[in-house]
Amino acid sequence: MQKLLTCLIALPLLGVGISSAHAAYMGWAFGSMWTPSSALIEDFNSYTPGTTVGSMAILGGTLESDVNIGEESTPGTNFLGVGGTGAYVYVTGGSSVTLTLPTGMSYLGMLWGTVDDFNSIAFYDGGTLIGSFDNPGAPITGADLLPPAEGDTAVYANFYAHGGTFDRVVFSSGSNSFEFDNLAVAETPLPAAVALFGTAVAALGFLGRRRRLV
Repeated sequence: MQKLLTCLIALPLLGVGISSAHAAYMGWAFGSMWTPSSALIEDFNSYTPGTTVGSMAILGGTLESDVNIGEESTPGTNFLGVGGTGAYVYVTGGSSVTLTLPTGMSYLGMLWGTVDDFNSIAFYDGGTLIGSFDNPGAPITGADLLPPAEGDTAVYANFYAHGGTFDRVVFSSGSNSFEFDNLAVAETPLPAAVALFGTAVAALGFLGRRRRLV
């Protein structure tokens, strides 16, 4: 029992919430250890930094339009942050890029640079916006992810669809910029460790309710 509690305490950065109005909703975790082994990964290193690509074929789908390619360098307007190497994508203020996938996916991971509250990522299943754990039907913003926010450190963010899949992802930024790299997608469902965490939270809630009834 002590080992189980230790494992739960080691997972404080998972998005936790409940959606009863939507069939599918999004949760997230931090760290590359959550990436499924079956994931397809795009590191953008085959593209030339300093250029803009109208449309690129990646991960079996497309990323468009007017995709800006940057390169890890000194801090500036477009800066991936600690951990980035080679080329990456950045979205300028007031614009967005869309990843369209050939089939429904359950997982998306990415190195998210200098997470800002004006960055947002929206997951769609057909025409339905799945949204976030805490706010179903709304995009996930940089302010939802802690840490960091308004920082200059990159974080590897993993997003999982619960109770459904997504086939389109829109990356938007209200100001300069939204930087990301090492984009990965997979059909793999929720990892066992994250499912265990959710089950344990539900169990703790049940125990608390039982104590109140006794």
